[in-house]
Amino acid sequence: MARDSEFVPLNDAELRAVIGPNSRHVALIEDAFKVLVEAPGGGVSVNGGTRDRSDARHVIEDLAKRAALGAEVTEADVRAALGQARGGKGTPGMAAAGVSLPGGKRGAIVPKTKAQAAYLDMLGRCELSFGVGPAGTGKTFLAAAYGASLLRRGQVDRLVITRPAVEAGEKLGFLPGDLNEKVDPYLAPIWEALNDILGAEDVQRRRDKGEIEAAPIAFMRGRTLSHAFVIVDEAQNTSRL
Repeated sequence: MARDSEFVPLNDAELRAVIGPNSRHVALIEDAFKVLVEAPGGGVSVNGGTRDRSDARHVIEDLAKRAALGAEVTEADVRAALGQARGGKGTPGMAAAGVSLPGGKRGAIVPKTKAQAAYLDMLGRCELSFGVGPAGTGKTFLAAAYGASLLRRGQVDRLVITRPAVEAGEKLGFLPGDLNEKVDPYLAPIWEALNDILGAEDVQRRRDKGEIEAAPIAFMRGRTLSHAFVIVDEAQNTSRL
């Protein structure tokens, strides 16, 4: 099998993301595809078989796209991109989602997997979307990020967040305070996501103005939610009417 060389042009930020700390990222790429990656300047040169070079180039280009959008590129991102490429599914960049999300504390928010890109695309195209998957796959975070982006751009007037007030195992008893103080512990994952995306001060300001509203799902019956983006978290715990 021929082992030729292929050059991938990169700017400095993209090159740093591809190489990684102590050349860790590029070592993972080389080990996964049995290629040799060199940095002669202005990009990287990929040496190896035709199929291996192509797979390695797709991973390098995906990591470069993430860096160009201002997203932090971690070892977990590299491993996810490698898994997608080896599975023959390709690696989606931000363009695959068809949306522009606000930057969080670590920069732009970019889907890491094909499923996350499809999820964001669905949120943009469909009036009613269901996100089903294991814990930790970004369902709540990406929904909150997308809702925050709509609110920032003025495409919706309100971001309404609701979920069933169901404890995870232990009974918490009666919680003190007003409605917001009672429901906030149940919505902690969403507040953490919004604080990371918008900043705690902006979130509190928008809550005070009524632009961001949280309520137990028991209080939602009969509501008119015009010009609003509504997130129903942990919907599997709701009961039938």
